[in-house]
Amino acid sequence: ESGIPGFTETNIIEEKNGKVVAEGILQTANEKNRNGRFYDSAELFPQLTAPRTLELLEAGYLRAELGHPLSNELVRQQTIDDSRTCAQFLKLWTDGDNVWGRFRGTNNAFGESFNKDLLDGCKPAWSLRALGTLVQTPRGAEVKKLRVITWDQVIYPSHPRAYTKGIVSPMHESATDED
Repeated sequence: ESGIPGFTETNIIEEKNGKVVAEGILQTANEKNRNGRFYDSAELFPQLTAPRTLELLEAGYLRAELGHPLSNELVRQQTIDDSRTCAQFLKLWTDGDNVWGRFRGTNNAFGESFNKDLLDGCKPAWSLRALGTLVQTPRGAEVKKLRVITWDQVIYPSHPRAYTKGIVSPMHESATDED
């Protein structure tokens, strides 16, 4: 893993009983990913401020599932199953072509494991779950008419930089983000 570009050591803040907030790159726009798909920033970035995304962020329910759904059924693909969630997104933003997220573990067994993994120095990886139309272009299988559902926590991400970069704070008192 140390050979992955942009993959740095995690600055872990020791915390025994509290949740921690971490951040990392969720995906990279304007380049072909490991799945041969291309997400243009003009399609992807507006999804970060789309009404559905903002509503879920504000309500605390833009969440990552542990792994992508195994079912290919459209209803399942477009639904975040709260019984399988492991992380809650607190904030989304862009820096260059990268989509960043700030997140913490959910209040269930998967979230507790996610938090423990962070504290143990694991760097969870992320993969986009979205709806859209694949169009073959010179850039690859380009996703058009994109609708972001969430980013799921995966073992091997489709973008080589889509890993957690570090813990930003221990969580005890407040669950809000005041940046």
